[in-house]
Amino acid sequence: MGSRLVGAGRFAGVAATLRAQLPDGSFGYAAGARQGDSSMTLMQVEALESARRAGFAVDREALRRAGAWLAARVGPD
Repeated sequence: MGSRLVGAGRFAGVAATLRAQLPDGSFGYAAGARQGDSSMTLMQVEALESARRAGFAVDREALRRAGAWLAARVGPD
């Protein structure tokens, strides 16, 4: 029973993370943020990718959008 509760909690965490994603693909410092932050976006991508590797359903489009947002902010150097 305990492992089912942990799994449910992790699924809820994935869902909450995806709900916090901004329309441009980024993530801010808190749910409801109006502006994305590169460090927070990278941290959330890492968390979502870890969840995906652990077998949780993660929207690949959400990962793609976050990756595109990050890529747009990387300079040539």
